[in-house]
Amino acid sequence: MTLPVATVERIIREAGVERVSSSATKAMIDASEAYIKSISTKAYSYTQHAGRNTLKDIDIFAALNGNE
Repeated sequence: MTLPVATVERIIREAGVERVSSSATKAMIDASEAYIKSISTKAYSYTQHAGRNTLKDIDIFAALNGNE
């Protein structure tokens, strides 16, 4: 599964970028997906440490903040 091109282009434009190439959009999609996978892996370790099977927002925030 991949992030929608139109959504990623909209986010890039909301950051103030006036024009974006298709290759830049593709690179942003790849980078975003890698980032999401990385944070998800870290967050799930917090889920498991808490003795749960369900990933929660607190696990994601902990992973983003690097809380042990």
